[in-house]
Amino acid sequence: YMHILEPDSGLPAKSDLASVSVLHDKAMMADAYATAMMAMGSQKAATLAKQLNLSVVLILNQQSDFKVVKINQ
Repeated sequence: YMHILEPDSGLPAKSDLASVSVLHDKAMMADAYATAMMAMGSQKAATLAKQLNLSVVLILNQQSDFKVVKINQ
């Protein structure tokens, strides 16, 4: 189970992401962005990363594999 919960249901959030890493000069901001991106899913996370010019690595769950997407690296 994911440790990020849906605010409406209290159940674990569903996401196509297995992991999100954000590079930021402030660890607290990196953690906040990574948590938000994990909850919003890969498409919205990629859009946000590009809008804010954040360096991000997204690891997407693919049927029996993973896909790594690097943004602004």
